[in-house]
Amino acid sequence: MSLNEKTLRQWLERWNNGGSPYPPGTEIEFVESPKFKNEMSCNIGLVHSHRFAFYFWSTFSKQYSERKMTSSLSKPLFVSIDYHNDVGPENELNKTELEEINKSNDLWLSLYCWLRLPLNNDGQILPALYLNYFSDAHILLKSKFHNMKSDVVYDKNNKKHSIKYFEEPDELIGELEKFSDHPIYLDIDLDYFVTKDSADYQGGKLVPIDEIRRILNLKSPLMKILYPNLVGLTIALEPEYCGGMKNSLQVLSILNEEFFSGSLFTGKCKWNI
Repeated sequence: MSLNEKTLRQWLERWNNGGSPYPPGTEIEFVESPKFKNEMSCNIGLVHSHRFAFYFWSTFSKQYSERKMTSSLSKPLFVSIDYHNDVGPENELNKTELEEINKSNDLWLSLYCWLRLPLNNDGQILPALYLNYFSDAHILLKSKFHNMKSDVVYDKNNKKHSIKYFEEPDELIGELEKFSDHPIYLDIDLDYFVTKDSADYQGGKLVPIDEIRRILNLKSPLMKILYPNLVGLTIALEPEYCGGMKNSLQVLSILNEEFFSGSLFTGKCKWNI
């Protein structure tokens, strides 16, 4: 069978009527929201390629804005922990396409993440801010090449959003102390846990395991300030930047042990606190 436009449309329509609502290669878990206990779940999206996290940010934004209990609250603060800067340049922002996104159509959200966001997975945060999914963005980066300064961007309604970069966890903690009761959406790219200068080539090395646990433990200084306000979480495997799948899954296993009692994706997962 030749793959022509008509055939492709038929396949997509059939998928949209009965297929999985999540992008390929992703998983989702639901646990209690630390911020809104007994009132809403904290959705945890696991993705292979970081740009697919945009799908979970989109569906979260829709659900969050529809909840009456949160209608009077500000948008969550977005906190990303990453080796690389995945904000993306403003001159590559396709505002027309973004404004046409239908957040209620899971198929087209998936396709947009796959085909229209930057394929090197380094430009998904700015589109989320442009669509006003989050209030501001705080980004903990490890790469010494970023040389990024705090910035201000405007969303589709001309509302201002700040983007702040931090090189060390203590710097981020100091800033988060100003948001002691603000909802937080946390995004973790597992390549943050490789040594400096080793995430940009195959064979990257993980930092010592004890160091990974010190950061991810829910009673660590960083997680102690993040955890109580969590409303959502995305985790990106990005194995090619972790030194391979073995390293990526090792860090995921540590995160699973430090964050949860019971395993992710068993239906019996609870916060380890």
